[in-house]
Amino acid sequence: MGVFSKIYKNANKQSKASLSERQQLTVAVWTPGGSDGCPVALELAGLLSRLTGGQGVIAELPCLGIPRLALHVDRYDKEKNTDKLLLDWERSEYQQVYAAQYLLPVSDSLAVLAINPYAAPDLPPHLKLNNLITLTDFPRYLKDSLFLEGYQYLIYLLQGQLHHPMTFFGLKESEQVIFTLNHPIELGWCLSCFKKLTEHYKERKEKFSLYATALEAKAIAGISSIKYLSSLESLINV
Repeated sequence: MGVFSKIYKNANKQSKASLSERQQLTVAVWTPGGSDGCPVALELAGLLSRLTGGQGVIAELPCLGIPRLALHVDRYDKEKNTDKLLLDWERSEYQQVYAAQYLLPVSDSLAVLAINPYAAPDLPPHLKLNNLITLTDFPRYLKDSLFLEGYQYLIYLLQGQLHHPMTFFGLKESEQVIFTLNHPIELGWCLSCFKKLTEHYKERKEKFSLYATALEAKAIAGISSIKYLSSLESLINV
């Protein structure tokens, strides 16, 4: 039984359980072909909020430095964003920095950690950092910090490639990974990434699925070796 199925079957029990007893979930929405993954991440957040009955976070990791999420949710803050959290966490020598303080609320059930929409295009955050460990350890730190604060789910919104540390370790930290794309030309690269992760990095095939509402479903499902989702609700059966 997959993690989504367990959450669904235990939904009534979780509504009566204390916060510490509820199952917490980490999912990655990844667009290796370059598309905007924000619409899928926001749709998924709505589903997870209904399933868990709790609060969740979408965290946009700045591997390419393209700010999208802030524009989608209309939330802008120069002091509360992924870029600032990365810098403050490293400067603190990885101590006493609470990720929840950098979140922007969108609704009662959702907050976001977005890339700084005011960032300079020629100065991405990774050029301001001194240690590779900041990038490799950030996804785990973020998950641990937010789950300790009581958030029920975390969605990594990934825009990088496998050679980008935050994207790679965001994938490793996730219980489920959803590939999403908006153009057929992106599918080949998604399949290459899927093959590399499952054959060379020994990730479970069941961990991955493909959701592409902009494309013709039957055609994609017929040529893709990744589980195809006709809707995000079908994740419940994963």
